[in-house]
Amino acid sequence: EKAGDQSLQQFCNEAHMHIANGTLKIKAWRKAVKYIFWQIALMLYWMHYDMHCCHLRVSLASIMVTNGKFMQNADNSITIDPNITVKIIDFGVSEIFKSEKMEHGISDVDVATNSDEAKHDDDDDESSDDDDDD
Repeated sequence: EKAGDQSLQQFCNEAHMHIANGTLKIKAWRKAVKYIFWQIALMLYWMHYDMHCCHLRVSLASIMVTNGKFMQNADNSITIDPNITVKIIDFGVSEIFKSEKMEHGISDVDVATNSDEAKHDDDDDESSDDDDDD
């Protein structure tokens, strides 16, 4: 499986060339960048919280772009293919880690439940303190 057609660095360089030429509008560029970074954020979240993996070398060179085509319109302006996708590559220095929750077999739900119980227990203690003052 091919990771992508070009690196994010190459894609950005070409986009900046089109912006400098006045053929790619900043609004179109920002829309594409927001979508690209949403994909990156989602992948990093999944890697960290679900796979317990830290990449340790995320850069424009370690992100590959697929469908990063610059399409010329009838008025000679350029738009970016809305089907653009990115993949993170180069896991050579990545690390798998164990979270404290994993070591103790505690899930996010357990942590939230325990926190809520502790809060309610504190409320009960305060009401019993009030009874002692009477």
